Amino acid sequence: MDGAQPQLRLRDQVRAVICVNRYSVRIEKSYWYWIRFFIRFHQMKHPKDMGPRQVNEFLTWLAVRRNVAAATQAQALNALVFLYSKVLDQPLGEIGSVIRSKKPKRLPVVLSHDEAMSIIGKLGSPYRLLASLMYGSGLRVTEACLLRVKDIGKMVRHHIHTSSVQKAVRTAVAESGIGKSAGCHTFRHTFATELLKRGNDIRTVQDLLGHVDLRTTQIYTHVLGQGFAGVRSPLG
Repeated sequence: MDGAQPQLRLRDQVRAVICVNRYSVRIEKSYWYWIRFFIRFHQMKHPKDMGPRQVNEFLTWLAVRRNVAAATQAQALNALVFLYSKVLDQPLGEIGSVIRSKKPKRLPVVLSHDEAMSIIGKLGSPYRLLASLMYGSGLRVTEACLLRVKDIGKMVRHHIHTSSVQKAVRTAVAESGIGKSAGCHTFRHTFATELLKRGNDIRTVQDLLGHVDLRTTQIYTHVLGQGFAGVRSPLG
């Protein structure tokens, strides 16, 4: 009997390398989404049987046919570079000239500190605690809902559907009268901009948000304005 180990499925190979590199679950999901999309685009051909030309065709199609934002196209490229360099051990090298996406990324809606606190103050239990976690720690609504929190002196897990949290926050936003299209994720955006306004380094914010690419975090400097330098003057 042959003692050779069976070849892992591509999905399992990707997951194993993600684990070894200690990437987050969010990155794993993002990378696998784009890898699977790439495979389907090329009629289920295995990536090891493809290369730079097929990657070029896919990225160009995303820009021309799907009209994705530049950041989205960059995410797809990052996933495929990871696949070929770290999983398949076949670095892509030069992929040729790719048509870049021109669609600008829409700036996220952010709240002032007072607006965020006003909305949180209008929420009842347990939504006030969850919104406080999102604003205070930059958590996503799904992450906040999964956290263990103290309740009546013991640790419990709140099994709260994210849709109910989102509905409660939208209601509080409407009641606050701030006039912004805000939701749960707005607290995460506001967390990031508040840290930057208070003089925190952008790479610290990147780490706290779990962004792989610094360019994703840099969107918040555009929210704050062209003159933002990321530091606070000693004169205040």
